[in-house]
Amino acid sequence: MTRAKPLPRAADPVVVRQIETRRECPAELLADVTPAPARPKGGWLEGDRPTIGWVARLKAYAEDLRTRLLAARAECPQPGAPR
Repeated sequence: MTRAKPLPRAADPVVVRQIETRRECPAELLADVTPAPARPKGGWLEGDRPTIGWVARLKAYAEDLRTRLLAARAECPQPGAPR
């Protein structure tokens, strides 16, 4: 008794997978940053010490946000640069 040859089977399918990682920045990050308003010449601000301290902290807070925004923008890919 001879054994029958197994029937030919289709080749296993080939699965090709390609992963691409791209860094993209949101439009809000790429928008122009409004310059800080200039202090009026001869301007005077009065208030109690806690309020004046709050204004100084508010100014430092805004400057920190601007610095962080510009640093984040520097991490964005430049237009026309290879990815």
